[in-house]
Amino acid sequence: TDLQSARAVAPDDPRAIYLTGLLAEKQRKAPEAKQAMTQLTNLLDPIPVKYLKYRPQILLLGGMAHYALGQPEKAKPYLEGVIRTQPGHPAAKVLAAVHMGLKAPDQAVAVIEPYAKSHPTDMQALTLMARAQMAAGRHARAIQILQEGLKVRSEEHTSELQSRLHLV
Repeated sequence: TDLQSARAVAPDDPRAIYLTGLLAEKQRKAPEAKQAMTQLTNLLDPIPVKYLKYRPQILLLGGMAHYALGQPEKAKPYLEGVIRTQPGHPAAKVLAAVHMGLKAPDQAVAVIEPYAKSHPTDMQALTLMARAQMAAGRHARAIQILQEGLKVRSEEHTSELQSRLHLV
């Protein structure tokens, strides 16, 4: 396969290592997936995150690998680096989930809110933001977020149906 060829040419390419782990996970080969993610984190962790500052793809791989290995504290600096360089990146959802796992709902809200505002139809982000608001004791705000998300989705769906009707 192309992935095997890439690994043969560049065995330490973080992208190929990560894809190897993802494929192993998809094939339900947990030990192989864990081995690939561990190999990736062992490759990236010795490099100070500040040197990866302008390499958001590598930062994302490091954060996702640590997240997959159940190491949220180690995933945080990588994911924060991605968000710093690309504020609207979907990695905000993973970082918010990390904060939720660490029982820091206010930090989760701070991370996910800007992303959710720029992606108002992303129900996964809105649900995560509502969960964070509820965990922080702001139940009314959580309900409001979900209601607004449903309204936006409904309006989007209605306009899509109207444009399709014009084709008929």
